[in-house]
Amino acid sequence: MKWCTTKDLTISALKTKVVMFTWNKRWNLRPIVVDNTTIELSTSAKFLGITLDNKLNYNEHINNTTKKATASLMQCRKAVGPTWGLTPKTCIWIYKTIIRPIITYCCSIWIRATHTNINATKLRRVQALALRIMTGAMPSTPFVALNQITNTTDIIPYLQGEAAKSNERLRAYGSLTRERPEHTKGTIKAHVTINNDFVKDLNIPHNSERDLTVPSLNLQSNFTTTTPGDNPDTYRTQLQNIINETPEDWITCYTDGSKTEEGCGAGYIITTNNNNTILHEDSLNLPNSCTNNTVKHCLDILNQIGAHNQVELRWIAAHSGLWGNEKADELAKHGTTSTTTIARPIPQAYINKLINDKVQKLNTDIVNKDCPRHTKLILGRNHTKIINNLNRSFINNRKDYRTTTQLITGHCGLNKHLYNMNKTTTKECPLCGHHEETVNHFLGQCPALAQTRGQYFNDFYLSASDIFDNIHITTIINYVNKTTHGP
Repeated sequence: MKWCTTKDLTISALKTKVVMFTWNKRWNLRPIVVDNTTIELSTSAKFLGITLDNKLNYNEHINNTTKKATASLMQCRKAVGPTWGLTPKTCIWIYKTIIRPIITYCCSIWIRATHTNINATKLRRVQALALRIMTGAMPSTPFVALNQITNTTDIIPYLQGEAAKSNERLRAYGSLTRERPEHTKGTIKAHVTINNDFVKDLNIPHNSERDLTVPSLNLQSNFTTTTPGDNPDTYRTQLQNIINETPEDWITCYTDGSKTEEGCGAGYIITTNNNNTILHEDSLNLPNSCTNNTVKHCLDILNQIGAHNQVELRWIAAHSGLWGNEKADELAKHGTTSTTTIARPIPQAYINKLINDKVQKLNTDIVNKDCPRHTKLILGRNHTKIINNLNRSFINNRKDYRTTTQLITGHCGLNKHLYNMNKTTTKECPLCGHHEETVNHFLGQCPALAQTRGQYFNDFYLSASDIFDNIHITTIINYVNKTTHGP
């Protein structure tokens, strides 16, 4: 308080909390008084959207975040039903662009909390709720099956990947906090160490220069830019005339880049020599806001040249038959096979790709380990093809997407599953009355549906896995709709 008084600062007692961050059970704290108001001791405090509890286990933050995300999802739930409402495409868009960012906010700080099964389950339940809203799946449908069917990464590996990306981004900015390397009993393994351990096996050279820089706004511009604007076709047709009208004493430079299986290359060609310069390039990325070291360096050089010369940066259509552009493209392609290499900073996009690849591997391991037996049997070895067909064919059809999801997971309105859920008193098929009504029986074995099956599948008796392996998903759903008895 005395220090605040000397600095002409005031403290609001209503907005102030006192939290003791310690595992020690024996401690004393004198009452803290602000403006004759005693500040009560609290077990947690919220700072920049993160709830910090006195044990720094972030359990309270996970609870608050999952409750907020669940409440938002339940608002969306009012707009859908089993066969009506928002399409699966819209639902998954809402989750990935609105709900999931609520969960992932500042995950690089609290990533350690995901290592406990309780917190991991809470986070997975939020994603499972979102995917059930999307697919119309039954409440008993397993998390892993929903993730696989909808091509959605399990939330825990996803959070680990996002935390690692944030960690590497701060490293590129030069703002990453260093930690003590030793880890003794009774100390918390900090988030930076966890994130560093995640990327340790990716062989990212930490001391190498990165192409990412702290975002900056480029207000100075000593050069002009010419782009197509809202009429690219008109600009494209007039481009040759614009080039022909360029004074002969201007420096004209064409640039291009190329990437092939052999490598990457860049080429440029300069045609004249004087103090006025035109740069032709086939990229429309002429940023005012800069986050890339290489781009920032180029802008600085253009401004330096433009300080004493007239410089114009002009967009030129790629592969439009213009001599200078075609020559630069030819040189760039030649550069992809050149033995001369130029060392450049490591792109942040490359680091993000390495992290994404590891996340996908972890997700695949979870699917292989925990995916339910029925879903594995139905999808078989062609699981990627079947899932892609589903998400291409029915992503805008809620009713058929729901039916397909229930067939693949086995959690559906057939008597075998309803009996397991204590929703009916019999497992038997109501059509033939001789066998348990499972997905396999309904799709490929029920004698009462043999004629319909032959009409759609060109065979009378098949296994469910053979049907999904060899018959397109739309034909299977047409068969289900024809029977009027599907799940």
